[in-house]
Amino acid sequence: MLLLTKAIFAIMIGFLSSALLGLILIPILKKLKIPVFSTYVKYGEEVKNLSHDEKEVFALIIGNEGNGVNPKYLEMSDKFIYIPMNDVVESLNVGVATSIILYEMDEADD
Repeated sequence: MLLLTKAIFAIMIGFLSSALLGLILIPILKKLKIPVFSTYVKYGEEVKNLSHDEKEVFALIIGNEGNGVNPKYLEMSDKFIYIPMNDVVESLNVGVATSIILYEMDEADD
């Protein structure tokens, strides 16, 4: 009998979602001509500077606070975006970064 703990289940879900992202989802998005944006701390385009068309339909990949977006997904991305921060803040957690990006995507054209 296999005992499936919460930790093992979380690892399995993480692995499956990662595999699905790279092997299935991103190629489908590319075929549908949906741009794939990834967050990248070192450089990229500020979200508020994206064009109206770029903000209409897109897929967004956001990495975790410690490691960022997996390099293989960065290679598959159409554009890197970032959130400018001051010297006091080193990084943002995924929830905060996602909230800021989606707010900027929606707010800038109002």
